[in-house]
Amino acid sequence: MNRPRLFGQLIALPTLLFMLAFSLFYVAGYDFALAGFYYRLEGQHWALQQHWVLQDLLHSGARQLNSLMVLAVLVTCIWRVWQRVSFVKRKAGFRLLLSLLCCFGLVALVKKLLPAACPWDLQQFGGTQVFTRLWDSPAGAVPGQCFPAGHASVGFGWMALYFYWRDSSPALARTALIGALMVGTGLGLVQQLRGAHFISHDITTAWLCWCCCSLIYALTPDLTEQHAAQTVLKKSYV
Repeated sequence: MNRPRLFGQLIALPTLLFMLAFSLFYVAGYDFALAGFYYRLEGQHWALQQHWVLQDLLHSGARQLNSLMVLAVLVTCIWRVWQRVSFVKRKAGFRLLLSLLCCFGLVALVKKLLPAACPWDLQQFGGTQVFTRLWDSPAGAVPGQCFPAGHASVGFGWMALYFYWRDSSPALARTALIGALMVGTGLGLVQQLRGAHFISHDITTAWLCWCCCSLIYALTPDLTEQHAAQTVLKKSYV
């Protein structure tokens, strides 16, 4: 399939779903309804903000585990080059690594650029700041580093595995996609319960990670076809 056409198919529907969900939660204000539910459930304060399970295990621990997993992918890529593993596996590994790094880097960059407050910073939830939408923020506003959700990217970024296996093992690719969505949603919920993020922050992170992985997949050559072409070329010189 033509890669630019494939890119359009991979981006169009997810972007439409993102726009609908973002409009519902961020624009229409259902972010506050859901966050308010959690806030009242915890006794009109973020009782779980410092809870060891959420903060130490599911936040700090998950981030450390993610770093180890990315390191494992890097080591695997280097090992495959050293052992001269097949072209397809080597290129697919580096594409996976690139997708992961781009997902985490993109979300971190956007967080540093946008002036968005966390729920626990807002007056409605025990904080001191007044909520201002992104497009209403005054010029020179200090970035709040709360939008999109960085911690959720630890799960959503691994949607890159879907594209890693998409051509070679579709069933495994779908399993990886479902797993990444579940982990990303779960880690996003952890931060929502702590008062660190609204659900729209997690939705935006999922969309950014998916688009990033789709872009890299669509704009890189088809590894299977490229390998076949190189094999034919080599045989022609034998």
